[in-house]
Amino acid sequence: MGSVPPQRPPPPTKKFESSTPPSVKQHFEHLNPLSAFRVRWFYQEEKKWIPFNGYDSLHIEQTYRGLPESLRTPLLIPSDVDRSSISLPTVRGALYEADILDRECRPIFWNETAVPIMRGTWFKGNITDHWEPIDEKQSIKIEETHAQVVRSLGVGTADIDITNTSSDNDVIHQIKIGVNRIEWHDLTEIYMKSESTGSRFAQKIGLSGATKIHRGYEFLSKEEDNLSDINHIVFLIHGMGQLYHGDGGIIHSRKKFSDAIEKANKKYFKNVDGEASSGRVEFFPIEWRSKLKLDEGIIDMITPQNLGSLRKVINDTTLDVFYYTSPFYREEIIQAIRTQLNAVYKQFCDRNPSFKENNGKVSIVAHSLGSVIVHDVLTLWNSFLIEEGKKNADTNVAIAQKSYSWFWGWGKPRENLSEESLSDIPEVPDKETLQKKLHEARLKVAKLEDQLNGMDRVDGDTQKSQLDCYSLLFKVEYVFNIGSPLGVFLTMRGIRPRTDVEQHILPTSVCKRTFNIYDPADPVAYRLEPLIYDYYAKIPPVRLAHVGPSGVEPTTSKFPTPPGGGWLKSIFGSRLQANDNPLTAVEYQGSDKVDIPKATFEKTEETLQDKKKLDPRLDYVLEQSMVEYFSAITSHQGYWHNPDFAKFVLQVLYESGDIDSSSDLT
Repeated sequence: MGSVPPQRPPPPTKKFESSTPPSVKQHFEHLNPLSAFRVRWFYQEEKKWIPFNGYDSLHIEQTYRGLPESLRTPLLIPSDVDRSSISLPTVRGALYEADILDRECRPIFWNETAVPIMRGTWFKGNITDHWEPIDEKQSIKIEETHAQVVRSLGVGTADIDITNTSSDNDVIHQIKIGVNRIEWHDLTEIYMKSESTGSRFAQKIGLSGATKIHRGYEFLSKEEDNLSDINHIVFLIHGMGQLYHGDGGIIHSRKKFSDAIEKANKKYFKNVDGEASSGRVEFFPIEWRSKLKLDEGIIDMITPQNLGSLRKVINDTTLDVFYYTSPFYREEIIQAIRTQLNAVYKQFCDRNPSFKENNGKVSIVAHSLGSVIVHDVLTLWNSFLIEEGKKNADTNVAIAQKSYSWFWGWGKPRENLSEESLSDIPEVPDKETLQKKLHEARLKVAKLEDQLNGMDRVDGDTQKSQLDCYSLLFKVEYVFNIGSPLGVFLTMRGIRPRTDVEQHILPTSVCKRTFNIYDPADPVAYRLEPLIYDYYAKIPPVRLAHVGPSGVEPTTSKFPTPPGGGWLKSIFGSRLQANDNPLTAVEYQGSDKVDIPKATFEKTEETLQDKKKLDPRLDYVLEQSMVEYFSAITSHQGYWHNPDFAKFVLQVLYESGDIDSSSDLT
């Protein structure tokens, strides 16, 4: 009988893993270069380093890693390098390019001073703070020393002696870079201490003065961390005074407006995921003045030398109005804006073909004199459509149809003139004939001006340009006139109110809708509605909803501006009346209700009884300042950072809500 084999021992309850111990893994991780996901690129604005989003950072890093080693170190780029062969990643929502060699970020569609960019690999900051990138040169030195420390701790070949040379027993190694001392307490416990005089004093009184630094950014870069595609372009057209502002002007205005738009977007139009609920809107500044020579310097030659500073301000600001009222320069200015609008639009569509494929929209914000120029650009385009016999041409555009009898009579009614004076007045052509002649004259002037400007061109598009020198490459959705003197210009051209037909300030054939928005304290801004129906001079404009300090919109913010008033109200505005008048609840478009001063409501209803009403409205007014005369100094430039205007623009572009809160009164 054989012996019984011994019973096998039970299987072990603890599983043995063959994986590398965590401590060794950590060492190897610190020996390997940072992955692209842990590197973060930054751009600088107002002396602050702002991280690119994950998508942009990954694409910049991909281009960076494709460069030879000799081209990666900043400020050490050989002068003979072929820069045209190096791609420039498109960043910041497809509006900017990142130049890795020069470490700069530049806008694509307008001229603006480039801002520095930096590759971040080492960062300083505590857990609760936003991490800031350490200078690239310092980061390279820290990275080299860090690799030596890792090897000296037992992985790889020791490059340095980690014998503690510090009075702090926890420090295993330290180096000095500039005024900072970098101390290694462990692989992940690394600190930067400043040795400046102020920092040394802080350490003596008990403050550590040490900041923890980190290898790799706190958030991994991800491809999905990116802005959505642009579906609405808004061109920003400046008015007079661009030369006075130099390199700023409309570029700085765009920055202010974009900041106001971003705040309004986040507060009112973001969905639960933090994205804009109705697509993405971007703003493109059109700087037209500095590219024009106009008088070829003659004005400067005839300007007296005394009061030089004051005369320069006048020459760089108010002369723009004189230039535009001159028929000698007007067409040159119109052509300059039209050309720039088409050029920027074409450049954008060439780089972003999906914009046209997805029926992207275009709108315009025109400030001051710019609103007059935009009006003429679009009206001239409509004149071309009329001449071509296009069915969508707008024949009800307000044009100069001043009666010859009024002109020759110097404003006196025709029936008051003597028979002798009447015999000297030419026969008045019919309205249609005058309208046709005016359109034809506009087109002839535009063609001659374009031919003159095109004589220096040698490209194949010259003939085509001469045949069509008045069209834009896109139809305009909305035009927002801000601080606009257009009403005065149209009046000077002979536009008068009519009751037989509703005149259009801008042709509906090329522009969906116009908004005339003004600050009641702006001395340059004028209304438009009374030019269509004179009785609208007694009808208050629509008041934009006011965004209060806490983001709450008080009901009094939608009061129409009451007419009339004495000196006290001219200083303190309509708020005095708003608190005293009884209110009437009026329902608009469904269940939306707005409180209106009862007296204003009744007067409006009485004025519009049995009369034509404007639908939609044209005139919109911002919240009135408590002190009008003080606001008059700054109000003309204040639209760009006004939160009420920013919110209103987004509300219109997103087609969200009722923008005509007083439309049923009109």
